[in-house]
Amino acid sequence: FTIVGVLGLVAGIIAGVGIFALGDMNKAAHQLEVAAKQVAKGADIVVQVMAINREEYALAADPSPETIAEVKEEVAEARTKIEEEVAEIQASADPEQARMLEGIAAAVKIYEKEIDKIVELAEESGRLITLDGARREILEEVNQAAVQAEALETALAEYLVYTEAKEKSLAEGAADTYVTASVELAVV
Repeated sequence: FTIVGVLGLVAGIIAGVGIFALGDMNKAAHQLEVAAKQVAKGADIVVQVMAINREEYALAADPSPETIAEVKEEVAEARTKIEEEVAEIQASADPEQARMLEGIAAAVKIYEKEIDKIVELAEESGRLITLDGARREILEEVNQAAVQAEALETALAEYLVYTEAKEKSLAEGAADTYVTASVELAVV
């Protein structure tokens, strides 16, 4: 009866180690999934910033009322997407990501002000724009906004580098957990 009891105890330990290891693996897999989604959302934000930047140049090239209307619509849509993506990322951000996202949100607000200036200037100038007049002024504002866009892109790039490193670290942690659990199970 003692042998059966010892074997039962060993089987219980093996099951316990296995269940614990599987729990750790499940947690690591979930963290990897979250990090992967954060990277994808960050990349989506970069795409939206690029879309806004394209609209700036479209407006500088053709500040007609039709283009102004199209630019306003496209920029509003991109802004909404950026806000949604940032909100989704913030929901699962770690403290370092949260700090970075605050910087990104601030850079977005500054960039949006530059875009608003460009649209306002184009609206004021209308079809009367000449290359040596208001169009040059719009182009100067576009160039200033490009500086803000670059700052925003830099903040986003830092976020993506950090999050990708976090994802890699989580993957390595999951692999380590697997190795540890395998060794523990082999020993027991």
